[in-house]
Amino acid sequence: MLSMKVLFLFLSLAAISSATCGRYYPKKNYNRYKRIIGGNEVPVGKWPWQVRLVVHSAVLNKTTMEVTLEEGRCGGTVISDRFILTAAHCIPPQSVIHVYSGIIHGDREEPHNTEKKVISRVEKAIPHPNYNESGYTDDIGILILEEPLLFDNTVFPICLPNKDQSIPDDGQAVVAGFGGSNDREEPDNWDLSESDSRLRESAVPIIRAEICKQRFENTTLDNEMFICAGSLGHGTAEGDSGGPLMMEEKRGRWFQIGVTAFGAVEEGVLFQDVVPGVYTNVKAYCDWIKKTTDEEAVCEKTTVNLKDITIS
Repeated sequence: MLSMKVLFLFLSLAAISSATCGRYYPKKNYNRYKRIIGGNEVPVGKWPWQVRLVVHSAVLNKTTMEVTLEEGRCGGTVISDRFILTAAHCIPPQSVIHVYSGIIHGDREEPHNTEKKVISRVEKAIPHPNYNESGYTDDIGILILEEPLLFDNTVFPICLPNKDQSIPDDGQAVVAGFGGSNDREEPDNWDLSESDSRLRESAVPIIRAEICKQRFENTTLDNEMFICAGSLGHGTAEGDSGGPLMMEEKRGRWFQIGVTAFGAVEEGVLFQDVVPGVYTNVKAYCDWIKKTTDEEAVCEKTTVNLKDITIS
């Protein structure tokens, strides 16, 4: 039995070494638990590009002129051994950021199995130069780590789509994050305020731009810069910001098509109507990502055949 486990690990690592991005090899013996907004608990080893950011920042109260220290939590993704992709609003100025990667959430069978957790300090945080906090535009950022990550079956980069990649208007994608969760399927029992220690995933439909604009009448959404996704009871919540919206290509690699930007976090709004989450469209920022990472993280050279997914 032990030899079979060693063989499986060897084959997994060999497969990873032959791929450059977008592959995962999760632990097989797990049960699902409905906890996130309509989502499932993620098994150890799945989504090895998912990271968790813990952000400590000083906030000035302009009325009292008092400075308070605040802690925020966001998601992010590994796009190379030294670069993390996240949302610009997750990296405020004058903040200290730690990136948690590897086995950062344990599992039901081995809740304390976090010996492969990696904590990285951020050398530099780079929000997009055109990011405007009040306008929701260009909500994308990159973190440069002090030390490079070592890739294995728990830490691995996700693929980035070609800038000409078509995203199906009626396709199905996956979101993942540590945000609000639920213990039962009834919306009245769902908690959107507390972030969870376990990574969750949910399948969400992509929503046409014209429909999304109707749902967010007071914001200016550029069809080329945003993707909308989600349905009644399925989507992202507070704490999921900066995490990935993902689709799989027919050959089995996963691509990050969006970065979680904003959406409905008020319980009454989320469950009384279909208010989608809004995601920064990654393909629109290929040139910026390439330049900012000195070409260490680049988008796919050609378009790929993305397929509808289901959680498996």
